[in-house]
Amino acid sequence: MKSCEVSFIPCGLRLNEVGDRRRRSICYGAKVPESVKRYLQSVGGEARGLVALNRVLVSGDEVADGGLVTLGSEDLRTWHVRNILKVEDGDRIRAGVVDGELFDEAEVTLGEDGGISLELGSGVLVNDVPSVDVLLALPRPGVMSRMWSALASLGVGNIFVVNAYRVEKTYFSSKVMREAEIREALVSGLMQSGCDSRVPKVVVSKRLKNFLTDELDKHTPREALRVVGHPGSDLRRLSQMDLGEVKRILVAIGPEGGWMDREMSMLESFGFQPISLGQRALRTEVACAALVTLAHDRLASECA
Repeated sequence: MKSCEVSFIPCGLRLNEVGDRRRRSICYGAKVPESVKRYLQSVGGEARGLVALNRVLVSGDEVADGGLVTLGSEDLRTWHVRNILKVEDGDRIRAGVVDGELFDEAEVTLGEDGGISLELGSGVLVNDVPSVDVLLALPRPGVMSRMWSALASLGVGNIFVVNAYRVEKTYFSSKVMREAEIREALVSGLMQSGCDSRVPKVVVSKRLKNFLTDELDKHTPREALRVVGHPGSDLRRLSQMDLGEVKRILVAIGPEGGWMDREMSMLESFGFQPISLGQRALRTEVACAALVTLAHDRLASECA
């Protein structure tokens, strides 16, 4: 299994090294499910929006000498290029290498066997790490399964998944916390956004206090603005905060039900400032998307 930059602390949380053999990563040869094939046949092949790949990403191992990539007929990326993009020989599409270069004019050759070849050409290496990080109290597995790809699409540098009083400990042993599952979802999100190829770094800790004490400063500089979303209209909004020389923002999102008072006090002691998202109680994925988007916008407005 290809390594993914996912750190689990403390060591009490084990990874399933084998992973789920029934599912293969979308970016590394996932096959088109039979149910998808049947659906395509029923609608005459038109299924725009069923799979969203705004940039076809490949692994470094799939790139042969000369920048040539060959994808088989059953590969989901092949299916997307042929059935959604409906390319012809010589057409150019956006592609990229995971954690590597981006190619905006990869030339497509359609194979007689139903596969495709991509001639990547000259690429651009994007070294910039997104300027927003997320500290997230682990939500229910069904929610987390949707959030991995969403976070990658929104553009985050680091994702810190932590425990909280209102988090069930069993969530940490769910399938969505396996390394292979996390990487698949993150790369899927990158292909959806089409902007970059860097997979966000993921750190998982089953103890909030240990993470804040021992790990936080290793991953996010002290100079970064640290904020925690909290319901209520009496708090400042992110747009009202003076960033000064701040170039990075770390947003913290609590569990559904919110942080306990002692957890809020702990976060504040490590420099997190409570900010308002309005009076409405938001679901975890909604609050997270809102905060990350606001953080990006706030940083962009300071640079303008």
